[in-house]
Amino acid sequence: MKSKLLSTVLIIVLMIGICERGIQAHDGHSHGQSDALFSEPILTEKISITDQTKKNLDLKLEEVTIRKIDKTLPVYGKVKPIPSMSHWVTTRVSGRILKVFGGIGDFVKKGEPLAIIESNQIGNPPPRITLKSPIDGVITEQHAFPGEFIEPNARHFVVSDLSKVYIKTHIYEPDMGVIKRDQKARIKVSAYPNHLFSGRISLIGNKIDSESRTIPVWITVKNDRKNNRFRLLLDMQAEVALIIHSKKGAIAIPKDAILGEYGNYFVFLEDDENSFIRTPIIMGIQDDQYIEIEYGLIPGDLVVTQGNYQLQFVSSEKEEDEKKEDHHD
Repeated sequence: MKSKLLSTVLIIVLMIGICERGIQAHDGHSHGQSDALFSEPILTEKISITDQTKKNLDLKLEEVTIRKIDKTLPVYGKVKPIPSMSHWVTTRVSGRILKVFGGIGDFVKKGEPLAIIESNQIGNPPPRITLKSPIDGVITEQHAFPGEFIEPNARHFVVSDLSKVYIKTHIYEPDMGVIKRDQKARIKVSAYPNHLFSGRISLIGNKIDSESRTIPVWITVKNDRKNNRFRLLLDMQAEVALIIHSKKGAIAIPKDAILGEYGNYFVFLEDDENSFIRTPIIMGIQDDQYIEIEYGLIPGDLVVTQGNYQLQFVSSEKEEDEKKEDHHD
């Protein structure tokens, strides 16, 4: 009986110690009760560095803010043309292609010549027909080449207006209940990692694929131009964040600021110009850009968003300098 009582007392003492460590926030910040009481604590650690080290690490900081955070469903897709904005270029006669003026990827104006065909109709010389672009757009398909013999109604070119495109993606069956037409989406492609495209769901398929258990979804996106070329090229891979719902008034930081794993997450909080505190945090909801902070930070704090991974391996250089000075004394 005494041994059981002693064990109980020891457990209570240990729990009190863990709780006292878990409820510590950074100096001067009170956050109240939190789930941190029941998670493995991360001890705060202060790192002081020199101006040169700060420059070498190329540290960048961002302020903790109150903002709206979107709960998102991440999916992947490919850039596709919108069929209603693509036009076939054909002819009603058979003949031989004499000359081609454009190729895949070229911008063409409405009425601009694409190819000249020498007709098989009787004549001296045989009549010639000029194929012209039906719209302002980009040549996305080419099936006509000099010297080639063609038949009537064949598809020789496809000219597409790429000012808007589809992102075609697939949604798994369990997620079907959270998507709907006109739902907003954010899109990123590896070619432009710092640029976000905005889109909306335009079409949702009406049949589940029996093997993948997914349904196709088409998202309409406005296609920006850069250096006289559309950013989004056909068949580009795209990362898509479908916005399910939003939470306003969340304390949030960029995802790049977060380090750690398995519930022991932390950030580097600026203490003064060249000092940073490794600060434990508890995260809430997150989207493709920001994470809600439920514990550990307050609005106005500055956290390291670039160079933070390297910073965790740097020893406190100011303390090292002080030790050297004391040794010389």
